[in-house]
Amino acid sequence: MNASTIVGIAQVLFFVLMSAINGVFLSTFLAKTDVFSTLLCVFSIISIIFNIYILSRHGCQFLRFTRKIWLYIVCSNITTAANWFSFFLAVKYCEPAISATLVNSVSPLATICISVTLLGQRNRSTTEIWWAGSLCIAMLVTAFVVFAGRSGRPANEIQVYAIGVSMSLLCGLSIALNTVVSKRLNDSGISPSTIMTYRFFLLIALAGGLVDKQVLLENVRQFHWQIAFIAVVGNLIPLFSLQSGIKRLSPVTVVFLNGLSPLTFFVVQSITGKFIFSVSSLCSVLFATVTILFGVYYSSRSSKRAAVESGSTRRERSSA
Repeated sequence: MNASTIVGIAQVLFFVLMSAINGVFLSTFLAKTDVFSTLLCVFSIISIIFNIYILSRHGCQFLRFTRKIWLYIVCSNITTAANWFSFFLAVKYCEPAISATLVNSVSPLATICISVTLLGQRNRSTTEIWWAGSLCIAMLVTAFVVFAGRSGRPANEIQVYAIGVSMSLLCGLSIALNTVVSKRLNDSGISPSTIMTYRFFLLIALAGGLVDKQVLLENVRQFHWQIAFIAVVGNLIPLFSLQSGIKRLSPVTVVFLNGLSPLTFFVVQSITGKFIFSVSSLCSVLFATVTILFGVYYSSRSSKRAAVESGSTRRERSSA
């Protein structure tokens, strides 16, 4: 393992840790403030910073975009808006560790479904099929913990449970879709920093249209430091760290490390003492984490084996 790989692993783990801290902080913060005003302020700050950076480094880059790139950017805006709206609502109404478990369980499952239905990759390995089934079981177990009132944030109304679970699942689905769109943009020569510059416009417009102006002004007056913390420390710095780590590591390694998110969320929320310690939550988190990590490990082995077999077949054909 070389120095670049070690740095990459450290950067992705830093992203996982900071995302957990941000998620737990958000969960308690959103209990006393408005979701839409927080979304508007946080992502306006992030968008302004990235736009200033891109304009200073590359000028009016958007003038050189093709119609296909603009189509991908529009899709990125839609999936990004769905991603962050659902995440903020999920952690507002659901225990952060449970939300992270649902998100990280549905995201690989959604990726497999997208590969089959949208990308035409219908030949799936037996390992992936078993993994998909295990992820479904993990999601059902986690949902049962929530609806049975055994999570670290018990509530009295079934609507609260339904919102938290459904928003977590929507977040995982939108992350999978956004990953596919971002990959298409990367393949078209668009850098990650450029994608970050143009992906938040729809989210900001929707949040601006839904927010109450008086509530917005009051929240900015009372919570401007907390909002700045969420924007810069909770999102901007971790996302930059993740992008830097992705450059140094293989995609499988990044997915494997991100699979530690549910357990990291649980540890962080337990340390803060803001949530009731739940053995049921811990068991569901551990079950989902083990399922995700084993699935990524065996899928990577299957991919490597398929690549070796494909290379051997090509060599045999060329020699013949």
